[in-house]
Amino acid sequence: MINTYESLEPRAIRALSDGLCLPENVPTPPIYCIGPLIIAHNKKGGGGDDVPECLTWLDSQPCGSVVFLCFGSLGLFSKKQLQEIAIGLERSGQRFLWVVRNPPAENNTGVAITEQPDPELESLLPDGFLGVCAGVPIVAWPLYAEQRFNRIVLVEEIKIALPMDESEDGFVSCDVVEKRVRELMNPEEGDSVRKRTKALQIEAHAALSEGGSARVALTEVLEKWNQLG
Repeated sequence: MINTYESLEPRAIRALSDGLCLPENVPTPPIYCIGPLIIAHNKKGGGGDDVPECLTWLDSQPCGSVVFLCFGSLGLFSKKQLQEIAIGLERSGQRFLWVVRNPPAENNTGVAITEQPDPELESLLPDGFLGVCAGVPIVAWPLYAEQRFNRIVLVEEIKIALPMDESEDGFVSCDVVEKRVRELMNPEEGDSVRKRTKALQIEAHAALSEGGSARVALTEVLEKWNQLG
């Protein structure tokens, strides 16, 4: 069982179904695409009725007008890189929601291997940044593990993302941050990505609806389990 749906990753699913991921003469087990399955968990925060302040702010913004920046639970940036991101976001003039983590220790490679304390934003971000831009800080481009491969899939295969252009040492300047944010939010330049994303959203809902591919696949799995029982 795979947490995806057929129209999202048709080539990968076809490769699995055709046995291309197994040694020769090894039978391929049935493939059941039962996704997208999303686990949502609520955390009490500091807004009214226990709603986090960032979500209260997000709900008050126009639809499709906020850039969300996130680098996963392990990704860390140097203080200099954080400041470049902040400057680029401010220059872009776009609304944003950004999760900021403390910079790595000197002997760290940029991955959080232990629990990180809450960041001191005033000391990490440029003077006057907090309050100048409405929103809670966050950013995301590939940093470790399979993220670089994921970028290729999202940009070139699924076509729902724009790549972030890093220098040879992995650093990204504020100009590049500003350019990419503007491109993504620009009605003309980012239109193809938004349309593609919207289309896949509709297909995802269809897969989970009555008679959709995910429902059909899960029903087949349950029927086989019942036969075995």
